[in-house]
Amino acid sequence: MIGFVAHAQLKLGGKVGVNISRWVYENDSEDEMLFHPGFHGGGIAVFALPFGLEIESGLMLCQKGVSYDNFIEVGIKYTVSPTYFEIPLKLNLRLEIGSIALFAGAGPTFSYGIFGEYTFEGGDNDGTENIKWNDSGNPFSLNRMDWGLGFQAGARFSNLQFSAFYEKGMKGIFYNDQLSETKNLVMGVSLVYFR
Repeated sequence: MIGFVAHAQLKLGGKVGVNISRWVYENDSEDEMLFHPGFHGGGIAVFALPFGLEIESGLMLCQKGVSYDNFIEVGIKYTVSPTYFEIPLKLNLRLEIGSIALFAGAGPTFSYGIFGEYTFEGGDNDGTENIKWNDSGNPFSLNRMDWGLGFQAGARFSNLQFSAFYEKGMKGIFYNDQLSETKNLVMGVSLVYFR
C-alpha cells in the first residue's frame, strides 16, 4: 500500500481543443453528410499509477453535430449543433523518454446534452430552432444521455500536453426508437496546461 501511494501522482489541468463530428448509421453513404466543426474545453485530472499506467478523467463542454448538403432537396443545408457536458474516463499507458512522456489510451465518455440548435439554410424556411431533448412527440428529438468509446494518443512536455482522439458513440442519439441506430462520431485535437 505504501509503495502504491508513493508511485501515485495527481496532475490537474485545463483542456481546450477543436473537433469535427458527424452522425453515422447503416447505409449512410447515400446522404450528402458533412463533418461539422466544434470545440471542447474544461478541466482534467490525470492520476499516475505504477507500471506506466494512468487514469485520466475530467468535466468537459463539447460541441458535436452534423451538416447535410442538399437536405431533402438540392440547395438546402441542414446543420445540427448539440452541446454536451462530458465526463471522459481513459486508461492510458505512458512511456517516458527523457523529458517527454508519450501516452496512448482508451475508455468510455459519458455525455449529457444541455443545449443546441437546428439550422436550415437555402430554402423557404430558413431559420434556427432549439434542439428538443427527450420529447416523445418530436420524431427528431435527441437523447440527453449519450455515451461512446474512444481512443487517444499524445505527448507531454513540462506543463503542456498535446493529444489527438477518436470516439464512436455506442448509443442512438435520437429519442425516437425508429432512428435509434444513428450515433455520434467525433475526432479532434487538444491542448492541456497542467498547473
